[in-house]
Amino acid sequence: ANAKDISVNFNKKGSGEGYGSSFARAAYLFYNAGVQGLQNFLTLRGKSRKHWTGLNRFDARIAEALTLGALIPLINGIISAAVGGDDDEYADLPDWVRRNNLVLGGGGFYVTVPLPIELRALYGIGDIAYMTMAGRMKDHAPWQIGLDVMGQVADIMPLNPVEGVVTNKGKNVFEGLLLSLVPDVAAPVAQAALNTDFTGKPIYKKQSWNESAPAYTKAYAGTSKVLVGSAELLNRVTGGDQYGPGAVNINPAIVEHLLEGYFGGLLTFAKENAKTVEMIWDDDMRQLRNVPLANVLFQMNDERTASTYVNDMYYHYKQEADMTTKRARGYRTEGNMAKAAEVAVSDEWRRAQYFKQADKQVKDLQDRLKETDDKAMQDDLRRRIAELKRAMVEKLTEMD
Repeated sequence: ANAKDISVNFNKKGSGEGYGSSFARAAYLFYNAGVQGLQNFLTLRGKSRKHWTGLNRFDARIAEALTLGALIPLINGIISAAVGGDDDEYADLPDWVRRNNLVLGGGGFYVTVPLPIELRALYGIGDIAYMTMAGRMKDHAPWQIGLDVMGQVADIMPLNPVEGVVTNKGKNVFEGLLLSLVPDVAAPVAQAALNTDFTGKPIYKKQSWNESAPAYTKAYAGTSKVLVGSAELLNRVTGGDQYGPGAVNINPAIVEHLLEGYFGGLLTFAKENAKTVEMIWDDDMRQLRNVPLANVLFQMNDERTASTYVNDMYYHYKQEADMTTKRARGYRTEGNMAKAAEVAVSDEWRRAQYFKQADKQVKDLQDRLKETDDKAMQDDLRRRIAELKRAMVEKLTEMD
């Protein structure tokens, strides 16, 4: 009996039928393990002795986790600079990856070691503290940063009620709550509907320039070519082409996400082995996330991770530019020239003017992307749009 209680005793089911325990165990994977883990966490703290610092030894370990969470970005920045990478590449990794794993590396390549659930809370808060001080969370309002902290603390609980809200960065609280509380059997469908996996990465490309494009063109490089080819064929035979959707318009990235979500490890392992073989002749498949086992132990910056932060900041500054322009126009309309003059000399106005001028180039490239069907040209235009957005964000951050 004592051996069973070292970690999780699966013979224990609890007696809280009246509190929804039976439903929670049925609806959420590892709910029972989460309850016992929290109980063991609190029991261990109560039995812990004093540390040399005067703190309870358990509390001292928690403080060490918080400190480590704030130091790791600094260490990775030094490593990245030493190997010729950007010193802020580590921040391009998804928040979920950084806050739930000990991640070391640089130059876009990282070794990941999963952290125990109980230590993730404070370790993640350390990461949030560093990213806030480093200016990497400027697209977050103060309440969103507070929500991130709340989400980390709630991770200790058997069920985190705000995890989904944190994943979508508080952009839509209802959608976030849906992602947090939907039973696991429906989670893949909810994630596909909201275009976000459990780490917060987009499942497929969703931008203003590709809204009316056929769904198969929105899949990221690395999506199963069999699924992409099948979706393209169905689109063509039902009246569609490379510019517009047919009667059957299926997104292969969503299909792949649902298959992985419902058929689990066996299908995923087989799919990753197939993609690993395809790497021999297909450049698009040469991504670490397609290699079995290696994608658990290592992380690399790719199209999805690199674009997430840049796009978040791009739309943050776009919103600021729109609001600043609207405010100045409103004051002029009201005849309040003094307030209009204040806006005209503000840092927000300078950023808004820069954004509007630079964004004309982005829109021009996006228009050209819509018009061409040449794959090489499309890839080049997407690369130029991404580079231009990143340059805009870097310049606007300096002006901030």
